[in-house]
Amino acid sequence: MTDVPFRLTYVFHSCFLFETEHVAIIFDYWKDSKDDVVARFLRSTTKRVYFLCSHFHEDHFNPELLHFEVPNGEKKVLLSRDIKKFRRLSDEGVARFLKLKEVYEDDGIKITVCGSTDIGVSFVVQADGLTVYHAGDNNNWIFPDEMDAREIKMMEGCFLATLRDMKARFDAFDAAMFPIDPRLGNEMGRGAVQFLHALPSRIFVPMHFGVSYAAAAGFSSTMAAFNSTYLPAHHTGEVLVDCLS
Repeated sequence: MTDVPFRLTYVFHSCFLFETEHVAIIFDYWKDSKDDVVARFLRSTTKRVYFLCSHFHEDHFNPELLHFEVPNGEKKVLLSRDIKKFRRLSDEGVARFLKLKEVYEDDGIKITVCGSTDIGVSFVVQADGLTVYHAGDNNNWIFPDEMDAREIKMMEGCFLATLRDMKARFDAFDAAMFPIDPRLGNEMGRGAVQFLHALPSRIFVPMHFGVSYAAAAGFSSTMAAFNSTYLPAHHTGEVLVDCLS
């Protein structure tokens, strides 16, 4: 892990704007913040902007992003391969449809496509000396009232397998964006705890909680057990980290 400066802005739900000195990545765009943080950024930036989407679910991918313009910079769209199938997209406007275990690299970014316990994938992104993780829908999705013991065991086994695969390639992250979903009840933080035991992250940011900001913030006491800074958002468009000059 490194102390290279970056800026991380929570847009909404599982969407973040991650900005380094030279590039910007917008993860899982669904809808803009109430104060249009994405639209304003795209109008003003001179950087290359990567749109990176983990799967086709409507709360992780909005086809409107294909038509966004970056008038003073550059735009690249990188989508999980399932999006092409389920949203019936052509290749127009898409730099690459990414598949599991693929590594995409250009002169600004390196993306390692990792597994998920739901449809699609998750991403490890390396840019300007930083390594960050965006989980997409990768989580230990245990719904105790809806799943029997066999289903719970299968889910946990699948999730732990994704962690083992990442652990074989990465030791730790500078920042991780990971689901803390209140729909899971008492199990809402189970996956996060398992993730941090396997893959320490200097900064840990909850996502996939919709407008349940209090629930996400309330998990901070559990996160105190880890050597990680827990940064829950309190509103859309909130800048969570800003150490860029």
